[in-house]
Amino acid sequence: MSRIVEMFNSYFETWAISLPPESVHKGLPGAIFQRGWGIQCCFGADARGRYMDFYAANRLTNDRHVRIYESGNVESLPAISDFLHENWQAEYEEIMQIRARKFPVKPQWDGSEIGWETGKWVFMDIIDRLIVKPGIEVHDCMAKVLHFCQHDAYAGYDVRGYAEEDQPDVVTSELLTVMNSAMRARSKRAAWDSILGHPLTELSAIPVDADLIETSDEEWPDLRDRLHDCLCRLAQQPWITDMAATKVLYLKRPRLVAISDSYIRRALDIPETKWSDFKDRGHYYAARGVAVAESLRRVGRDNMSLLYHIQKDAAKAGFRLSKARIIDILVWVDMALANDPPHQMWHKKALASGWNWIGKNG
Repeated sequence: MSRIVEMFNSYFETWAISLPPESVHKGLPGAIFQRGWGIQCCFGADARGRYMDFYAANRLTNDRHVRIYESGNVESLPAISDFLHENWQAEYEEIMQIRARKFPVKPQWDGSEIGWETGKWVFMDIIDRLIVKPGIEVHDCMAKVLHFCQHDAYAGYDVRGYAEEDQPDVVTSELLTVMNSAMRARSKRAAWDSILGHPLTELSAIPVDADLIETSDEEWPDLRDRLHDCLCRLAQQPWITDMAATKVLYLKRPRLVAISDSYIRRALDIPETKWSDFKDRGHYYAARGVAVAESLRRVGRDNMSLLYHIQKDAAKAGFRLSKARIIDILVWVDMALANDPPHQMWHKKALASGWNWIGKNG
């Protein structure tokens, strides 16, 4: 199998990614997550000899699906197209089915940069399913995200936030209007008077490109503390809760901030805390917002492969979404469908499309 290792390492030489030879020689399935790549591998044999197939995805380039034979011969296999076209959804579903059959084992990423474990994936699976927690899964993910972007709050909320990237540390009056209209937050403008229109020190302490999901475990505690301080600053104001604070801060740091509302807290089993455990309202709501961020980070790191593909395919359709926002959308949609009564527009679409949702089958 040395030629397989040699050809694979040559293929990814630019990124200094290499296969663990001992695992390849044993023919064990596994995956690598390194330098922006998610690379899933499996082994087999046909009339031409033994081979290793890999499916590699990186949000900055096209997917690669390749077979490397023991002889060193390399063959390209079907992969998601670079550009959307008239039959893009059929192609997407076909490739997803191929990949689900080829890599059927539910992976368990252990948080390391490169992992390879006997008999199971270390990186996450590519099935169109978000695993929120044991027994709670969101299905039909790509279709739900696209529909949200086309017919729900994306245009009136997400896009408006990106339009103010030239003021990364300033919460403007316009963004408060956006939150209250598109997200139906109903946050009192008077509560924001001391915050609107000038740079916030706590917000400027958070890098613009800070990412909730991709930040390393070593860097996360410091970033989490900065997020806490920023949430605390906002929630010190009467009538500003973690819901309003995170909905505004998401527009300023879309890769980092997880929106904290009752749907997401219920889905993630965020426990209710006592006011008496905190010295003031700011710390109370900041702690709840950070608890949502911690849980959503766990979900994201457990579903990295799926999020990469949704993010990439959404971008091809013209929609700019962070991984944290994708999780928020998917959980919100399913909880809206599971609500009693369910969200009318989404329920009608889900029934017409044959979607599953959390709690649909009891």
